[in-house]
This record gives sequence, structure tokens and C-alpha cells, in this order.
Amino acid sequence: MPQLPEQNNRPPPGVTVMFKKYKTTILLCLQPDEKLSAVKKELLEALKSRGVNHLGNDIVPGDPAELEFGLPKDRSDLEKGWTLLRTEPDTTVQDAGFTDPSFVAFRFRKPSTSEPNETVMDLDQDEANWDVIIPGFIDEASDDEAVEDDEAGANV
Repeated sequence: MPQLPEQNNRPPPGVTVMFKKYKTTILLCLQPDEKLSAVKKELLEALKSRGVNHLGNDIVPGDPAELEFGLPKDRSDLEKGWTLLRTEPDTTVQDAGFTDPSFVAFRFRKPSTSEPNETVMDLDQDEANWDVIIPGFIDEASDDEAVEDDEAGANV
């Protein structure tokens, strides 16, 4: 009788992550133990392999250290914004809390010119400037009604 393979020998399941910037979404399948530093490099390689040099008004950098990730404030409503994901150099996909599936915003930032021991916190900068456009459904009937309401108001 053939033996069934042991279930413990299976590799851990991957994590599907949708990285978003401007109108672009890059889908990467990652391993939970993969370091975010490697993920940043993989994300830049994916952009470059498709010939993407600009996203929105930003130039795609060559250095993965210039990438920052943001997690949704509300996973069920991405339009509520993003929160900067602060990580250590050895942070993994699992440590960062990426689940399957995950939406993660990314942006480009120049490396800090402050002293290494100096802590600079600009909370407004951390929460703003993610430049992620979430596609939405536009109800044509409600648009027509809005035009009719505007025209009716003009005749009053």
C-alpha cells in the first residue's frame, strides 16, 4: 500500500499581497518567513521588469531602502487611509501582519539625512501622501439625478 506524504513536509502557505500606489496594483505571492527587505527589492524588480519608471508624479527609485509600506487603517474600507508600517531590518512578512490576502500601500522616500541616533517623527507625513487611488463604482443614475437637481436649482 502506498504511503501518503507527511503533511508536515509541506511548505508553509504563501501570502498574496496586493501592493498599491497611485492607480497601480502589483500582486506578489510571498512566503511568511520572507524578509521585508527582500520584498522591497522584489517589488522594485517587478516594476522595472514592466518598464515602469514613474508612478503618478514619482520616479521609481533604484534603491529598495527608499520604499515605505503602509497598512490600511480599516481593511474593509481602504479609502479611510493608510498607516506607516515601521519595521526592523529582519522583519518578516508574518511579523508585519500580512495575511492572505493583504492590501499594502507603498511610497517612495529619500533616505533620511538626519543623524543615525536622532529620532525624527513627523506624524502628519507618516499618515499622508500615500497617493493610492481606489477604483470605485459610479452609479450613472445618481449622476443623472445630480445633474437634474443642479438644473432645477438654477431655474429657481
